[in-house]
Amino acid sequence: MKTIAKILIALAVIIVLVAALFAVGHFLGWWHFGDLIGDVQSYSYETVKSIDIDLTTAEITFLQGEKLTVETNHKYAKCSVTAKTLSIKENSTNIPTSKNLPYVKITVPAGFDFDSFKIKTTAGVIAGGGFSAHRMIFDLKGGVLELDSVQASEKFTVNQLGGKIGIRNSVLYNADMDLTAGDCEIDATVKGSSYLECGSGVLKLALKGNKDDYAVTFKRVIGSATLNGQSVEPDKTYGDGTDTVRLNGGAGKIEVTFSE
Repeated sequence: MKTIAKILIALAVIIVLVAALFAVGHFLGWWHFGDLIGDVQSYSYETVKSIDIDLTTAEITFLQGEKLTVETNHKYAKCSVTAKTLSIKENSTNIPTSKNLPYVKITVPAGFDFDSFKIKTTAGVIAGGGFSAHRMIFDLKGGVLELDSVQASEKFTVNQLGGKIGIRNSVLYNADMDLTAGDCEIDATVKGSSYLECGSGVLKLALKGNKDDYAVTFKRVIGSATLNGQSVEPDKTYGDGTDTVRLNGGAGKIEVTFSE
């Protein structure tokens, strides 16, 4: 009984210390708890060539327009431009206590070509498209990524722990995607040398264009994997095209098809 009492006392002390730490951190501005929605702020830019977004959670939407603008009601998001890179970042760690998420709307001129395009989030929604970039990087702990009509001309990178991904009508060069969990659907032209790893969940990959351009290799298959509906063999390459796609499957399901 004395041992159990000591354990309970130790747990109570730890809980009190953690609560005190969170309270002090909130008071000093290290992090905030509460509603993240504030006044609407609008910005316009002319000399931006790259974007770097790092937000804990938000609804990030890309729209087409006449010029590059940003509109947001995120209370703690700050926009700044350094060396032609537009940064949209929080000034502290913010933990929402409401289901209502702040938004960030980014209007991009049609055909706008970024040098670098990077988004890092813990949760939230990223949607839209209609732009291109030499390098696109998405670092996602969860949430939803829905892209339409984007082009990454040098490198397309996604690190995703969970959530949902949908990419359509796009062109992806040298895709490097580590999909730990969740569902992912891609309908795109995949160029260069690409590697996709699916830990669990479902990966549906529709390769656009001439199938003779592709060489598809399934490196490891623990779950199930098919190519045009037919089961595949591990460490076997299907096709001899110059655009190589290597897939590494965990316990999930991989479906690869060709789409004209």
